[in-house]
Amino acid sequence: MLRGIVVSKEFRNIGLSKILLNHIFDKYTKNIAMFLLWSDLIDLYNKFDFHLSIGQIEYSCSQSDSKKNHNNHYLITKTLYKSISHSEKKQIHELYRNIIEQQYTTFHREKTDWELIEKITSADLFIITNIQNQKQSTDSQIVAYYFANKGQDLKNVVHEFAILNEHQSSILPIIFEQNPHAKIWLPESGSTNFFDAKFEKKYMGLIKIGDKKIFLNFIHQWSNEEIKIKSINNNNITFTYNKQIYFETIEKFLTFIFGPNPLSEWKHYGKPIFISGLDSI
Repeated sequence: MLRGIVVSKEFRNIGLSKILLNHIFDKYTKNIAMFLLWSDLIDLYNKFDFHLSIGQIEYSCSQSDSKKNHNNHYLITKTLYKSISHSEKKQIHELYRNIIEQQYTTFHREKTDWELIEKITSADLFIITNIQNQKQSTDSQIVAYYFANKGQDLKNVVHEFAILNEHQSSILPIIFEQNPHAKIWLPESGSTNFFDAKFEKKYMGLIKIGDKKIFLNFIHQWSNEEIKIKSINNNNITFTYNKQIYFETIEKFLTFIFGPNPLSEWKHYGKPIFISGLDSI
């Protein structure tokens, strides 16, 4: 995953970003299936063989659209990740691991990753607890959490949330209530049934094939051995599917898999890619 690439104004237009990117490709290509970056500079990264491939759903809800939820079973606390207790952090980690990592193809966060997140002070953390459970126990059970805002890029954006399944129908409207003018991010695949709200698809995920053999094995496993790549030459891929041989450009092939608008026949393969704002920028 390539995050932000920034060049100081006085050193722009002399090819430094090209040198940096080529150094990254030379160093890491042999060890990975794909490079992934998040950017709207599509024409720029096309020159480095990146192809627009990953979409997300961006939901928006105005105050008038928001359905008021008078459910008084939940307490919402706004805080920062660094400010919560060790016990609360363990619950957040468990929700991320059991919900987000299980539903999506995303980053597996180790201890060091959470330590980096602790240093992010511009991302607000909202913790949702079940008041009824609190009355029956001295421990505060976190049933959901979400991160909103982060720097200037993700202002008024809810870019990561996890909710225990049994509380989802009750808490999703609450998130909208609490953020009536915000955007809510979810992966493109299978997300349009989450909310009765306005949404639009945005495509900013770009993919570049890394090592051809590793990429071939990745696609083979990801498709339950139903898609087999025969060769990757220049800008073309030869592959078999349902005992038929196909020839496509790399760009078209990646679109079939990851989007925009992936093939309906292949949507059941793997889990949708989702990159949280905490990891992407």
